[in-house]
Amino acid sequence: MQKRRKAREAALKLLYQHDLSGNLPEDILETTDQLDGLNSESVEYAREAFLGAIAHLKAIDLLIQEASRKWKLPRIAALDRNLLRLAVFELLHRPDIPAAVIIDEALEIAKKYSDEDAPRFINGILDAILHSKLQGRVIKT
Repeated sequence: MQKRRKAREAALKLLYQHDLSGNLPEDILETTDQLDGLNSESVEYAREAFLGAIAHLKAIDLLIQEASRKWKLPRIAALDRNLLRLAVFELLHRPDIPAAVIIDEALEIAKKYSDEDAPRFINGILDAILHSKLQGRVIKT
């Protein structure tokens, strides 16, 4: 599980970098050191999660926006916004990973990198998106 968490943390950092810099994903992957020190399986997972979230970014952001109701996407802290993007990508496109694991991992990463209110906020958003998905209202990405 630690290897997968390290891969998620790397993917989060890549998404964060993309969000703040606006650089092309390929350029970020070529110039980053975020993947250094990871085994090949973790590198592959981080790359897949990063590129997958970017590929479905508009639909993912729409889901986050709908679930956050009062919060406009730019008002959500950049780290939290990108952690939500990563988790939503996994919820929608990684059926091999239980939703509870995806949400738990997002909360643990939020505890490590964000402020004390972030886990509760992130949990609420992911829970709303998960319930929406279970009821068949999720936008296909």
